[in-house]
Amino acid sequence: MNYKELRELAQKASPGPWWIDSHGYCMRDHDMNIVFMPDFGDRPAVRHPETGNLSRWRNDWDASFIATFNPETVLKLLDKIDELANALGECVQDMEANVPPKPCAVRLRR
Repeated sequence: MNYKELRELAQKASPGPWWIDSHGYCMRDHDMNIVFMPDFGDRPAVRHPETGNLSRWRNDWDASFIATFNPETVLKLLDKIDELANALGECVQDMEANVPPKPCAVRLRR
């Protein structure tokens, strides 16, 4: 999947943020709509010691990752990639034209 396809997919998905309901049963969007509900069968919800979440997921880190990596997050990451690619392109053009270096236009946050 390329960046364009990933951006289109994120734009069509339910907007974030997403969160896991209080019983670990499904994932919801900011309007309380169910975004994702796996088939857990008869598996009961358990309190996961590492996350502290009540969840039916075997690995609650999976649910936490999916909820965090929602369309809003993906679009922000893609925007940052575009910003960095554009800044790099400008630097390359300046180097090829022997233009003296200028202060970096992109500030990286840690």
